[in-house]
Amino acid sequence: MSSGTVLLAEPNPELRHSISASLRAEGYDVEAVGTLLELPGVWRGGGPEVLILAGEVAGSSAKPLLDQFRSQDWDGALLLIGRPRSGTVAQLAPDKTLPRPVVLQEVLAYLSEVLGDALNAGSSRILRLTGCVVDLGRQTISAVDGLRRMTTKETEFLAYLSGHPGRTVSRDELLKQVWGYRAAGSSRVVDKMLTRLRGKIGDDASSPTHIFTVYGGGYRFEPLPEGDVGLSSLVPTSAAPPAVAEPASQQTRDEPGISHLSARPITNLVPDGTSFVGREDDLVDLGDDLASGARLVTILGPGGAGKTRLARHFGRRLLDQRPPAGGVWFVDLTEAQDLQDVLAAVCATVELHPDSGDNEDPVVAVGHAIAELGDTLLILDNYEQLVNTASDAVGCWLELAPHARFLVTAREPLRLGWERCFELEPLSAADAAALFGERAAAARRGFGTAD
Repeated sequence: MSSGTVLLAEPNPELRHSISASLRAEGYDVEAVGTLLELPGVWRGGGPEVLILAGEVAGSSAKPLLDQFRSQDWDGALLLIGRPRSGTVAQLAPDKTLPRPVVLQEVLAYLSEVLGDALNAGSSRILRLTGCVVDLGRQTISAVDGLRRMTTKETEFLAYLSGHPGRTVSRDELLKQVWGYRAAGSSRVVDKMLTRLRGKIGDDASSPTHIFTVYGGGYRFEPLPEGDVGLSSLVPTSAAPPAVAEPASQQTRDEPGISHLSARPITNLVPDGTSFVGREDDLVDLGDDLASGARLVTILGPGGAGKTRLARHFGRRLLDQRPPAGGVWFVDLTEAQDLQDVLAAVCATVELHPDSGDNEDPVVAVGHAIAELGDTLLILDNYEQLVNTASDAVGCWLELAPHARFLVTAREPLRLGWERCFELEPLSAADAAALFGERAAAARRGFGTAD
């Protein structure tokens, strides 16, 4: 049995990639398939230490297949998510069951219980290169000239390459495994990522030490020879701080080697001038939707229902509780009338600088730029006048940026396959009265609800 391996069978491609990428970021070695029929093809040696099986793929052939694996001395753990499509849970004999919708934190808690904390368990998250030390867990590069930070996507890119040392990894494989593309796409996004990464780790493309271009094939990572620590012996790794995005005022934008993304603030949200009243259940429900794997949630309601206030307050709460590494961004589309206005507003708000050279579709270019943010939440406010002209852009970004999530406010749904609609109900009578009293008191001193 391979140490620390997880095999995931999940039919939903977006959810499959999201779970896989999250587990790899925690240090687990993950293989993922979409159907039960694919399991024998990826089964290696004594099998994985944990098999995560979605109930939707657990049909009539699941029990015989599991019995076959167990008869071949597989003694790993079985985690069943959701109800099996046929038969009973008892027939599959899982070690643990979790309900749908899947909550990533519960999956991680179980894996930590069974396998331990992969992120902190060993040195696999530390790469000693010729001139630096890379901490994949903290997303930092420590060199003799200082500390550099990596974006989430740069970290996943290097983690995947270094996880397959000596093997040529094709561009298509990188696009699928790192970016989550379901089909081959433009190789330019891979090439641009590699150029930036080489600059950060000091690997000269004309005379590389670690990342080699295999013409016509892809890329190959070569670690330091055993016993050779290079200049990295001069670099302490224990002092590297966690890769938490700090406000721009706490960083030096001109510091050499620090990426643009690490120097940016993580939000443009500012506190509202008035308090937020009620909607506690709505905030909890929105959090549950996004935590369960939904990547596009549209808050629906008439004008004046409080959609914008709810979205802004949810964004600030997320920053306080579980801030995404790529930040939470509020994009005001009140004045936007067409797709170009949407692209301009998103780029201006998030300070994106998409490369749309070679006549690349600007929507795709913005999608690639969003993908480089990694885990991020974009709040697209007042989208109703754009549903007919710009909904497809959001669909494209969901495909290109598998770690990005979108919270949209509108009077009608975007009608995309990934969309989960959240219909906003009116405030309760008690909350409405409290809101009215608070606003009236702010407008006229001495006002009371008895008035």
